[in-house]
Amino acid sequence: MNKTLCIATFNRQVKLDNTPYEMGQGDPVAYAEIFQRIKTLPFPKRRRFEQKEIETDKFIERQLNDTRYICVEVRDFLQQLGAPVEVSKGEATAKLRGRWKLNTLLSPDGSNEKNRADHRHHAIDAVVIALTNRSLFHKLSRLSAQSISLDKSRFDVPPPWDGFYDDVYEKIDKLIVSHAPARKISGALHEDTAYGHFKEGIADPKTGKVSIEDRFVYRKPLATLTANEVSKIRDAKVRELVEARLAQFGNNSKTAFGDPNNPLLHKDGKTPVKTVRLVTNFNKSTTHAIQKGQGRDYKFFKYGNNHHVEIIEHIETGKRKGIFITAMEAARRARGAASTEKSDIVQRNHGEEWRFVMSLSINDLVSIQEANQVRIMRVQLFDASNGNIIFRDQKSATLDDKLSRYQTKAHLLECQKIAADPLGNLTSCND
Repeated sequence: MNKTLCIATFNRQVKLDNTPYEMGQGDPVAYAEIFQRIKTLPFPKRRRFEQKEIETDKFIERQLNDTRYICVEVRDFLQQLGAPVEVSKGEATAKLRGRWKLNTLLSPDGSNEKNRADHRHHAIDAVVIALTNRSLFHKLSRLSAQSISLDKSRFDVPPPWDGFYDDVYEKIDKLIVSHAPARKISGALHEDTAYGHFKEGIADPKTGKVSIEDRFVYRKPLATLTANEVSKIRDAKVRELVEARLAQFGNNSKTAFGDPNNPLLHKDGKTPVKTVRLVTNFNKSTTHAIQKGQGRDYKFFKYGNNHHVEIIEHIETGKRKGIFITAMEAARRARGAASTEKSDIVQRNHGEEWRFVMSLSINDLVSIQEANQVRIMRVQLFDASNGNIIFRDQKSATLDDKLSRYQTKAHLLECQKIAADPLGNLTSCND
């Protein structure tokens, strides 16, 4: 009942660690679209998308039980190879890690608490598990079965050898986390919301000069409208009706529009207002147009993910340029579309005046010289609308740490693209 299918990039880049309700507070449009897609789900599952609080204790207990079941299945499968396989309990690993003070290796404040914000905590667990022999594991299991706390002082487990802590620190400090680059064309080629397009004259408040700019409109269910979105309603008469209803209910949009027995009616007093058209603004080049009739564009969809960025350099001036390639364009190149023939997904030939420098996909590794140190970073996100590439320290397992984040314009990027094999060995890429 807690499981749903979700596009991986949406989960990693939009939802993050939030519940659906928490995510919806930051992006009401996406939240409303989700409710349209899940309306056929059973009520108990739909209710979880509106749930403001969750019982974390029960959730953690279920996840632990799932993990234990997986361990048993993996053990049974590997034993078919004829080798003895032992499954170490997480509690025993945690207690030994604490006894040997290994948590302090990655703790920013020096505390003996596990730091899950650093990917290298998995390597420390691997060290502990490798050193948990059968006799020690059985001893830990017996104490646990007798409800004897492994924190008791009478339970003493000395380090495996002299200098153990320093030896582990030396290896962990040099460890490079291997990330799998996302070069596969997957996920949505465009977003779900359909937009209408019109042009609007915008006057400069200082000079009074009028410029023509692109504007887009999309429909949103009135029941999911927020008070901050009312000013974006394009139809002036509908906007007046909505403002009046909100004022009547103290600007509480849920009570104003959430009662199906008391719908908002148009001026004719008969027709209910079910959806409203909202105006938004973004670059037209970031959309895919759907044509109708004689080649007329009649609706637009924003492109989905960016597949990679191609960085090229002008041979004479040395100036660089970053060209962001959407998943839609990557699919066109790979499969061919209409009059377009199949070609390499990464285009290296940009004309005689340009030299191809490199391409970068999500999770590609680069070494960046910063001050007096070289940082190994991975590509976390593309911000094509602003021409930015966002990097994250290769060790960081969280998106909340500002110190592990590095952002730069694609055309200003100075780095060496590198690759790490599963063992963390680095090689330079010359693509």
